[in-house]
Amino acid sequence: MSGNRIETKDHLDLPWVVHHLAPDFEIEDVWRMPVGLRPEDNLADFWDQMQLAIAEMSPRTIAAILFRIRFALGRVFGWDQRPNTRSPMELLRRYADETGADAGPNKAGDFSLVYALENEYLAEIENGTVQAALHLGRTPPDTHGISGVNLTVYVKPKGALGRLYMHAIKPFRLWFVYPSILKATGRQWESFRSG
Repeated sequence: MSGNRIETKDHLDLPWVVHHLAPDFEIEDVWRMPVGLRPEDNLADFWDQMQLAIAEMSPRTIAAILFRIRFALGRVFGWDQRPNTRSPMELLRRYADETGADAGPNKAGDFSLVYALENEYLAEIENGTVQAALHLGRTPPDTHGISGVNLTVYVKPKGALGRLYMHAIKPFRLWFVYPSILKATGRQWESFRSG
C-alpha cells in the first residue's frame, strides 16, 4: 500500500500553481505514479492514458466493486447531486478570475478540468459530501532525463457528514482504490508507449 505513497512535503516543495489556488483545501493523499516520462513524453498524453485506464479497469477488481457500491449509495442518499450545476466549480472559477481563462464546462471523465499546463493538470469534482481536486504534476527530471508523475488529491469536506465520509472511506482508498488505479495506469502507459 505505501510503496508509491509519498510525503506531502515532497509535493509542497515543488512550484505548482495549485498551491496558491487551493490553500483552503486539505491535501488528502500524494502518490508517485509507477511510470517515468522521457523528455519527449507529454503530460497531456499521460492524462489521457490515465483516464482510459480508469475507465477500462476490470469490473471484477475490488476497486471497481467499491466504486459501484459507492455510486449506488450516492444514488440512494443523493450524495452525487452538485448544488449548482449552472455555475463553474470553485477552483475553475478561481483560476478563470486569476488568468482570464474560459470558465465554461470542460469535462475530464467525472471531473471538470481546471487547467492543463505543460507540467501539471488540475481537475475538480463536487458532490453532496465533498469538494475534491485531482492534481497531476510532472516532477523535475533525474540525471537520465526521466521525470516522475505525482498524483495528489485535495479535499474540502462538507460539514460533519463530509468528514465522516472521508474518514470512513480512507482504508478503502489507501488499500484498494489508489493501488488499483496506479497499477492500471502504469500498464496502460507502457502499452501506449510501446504501441
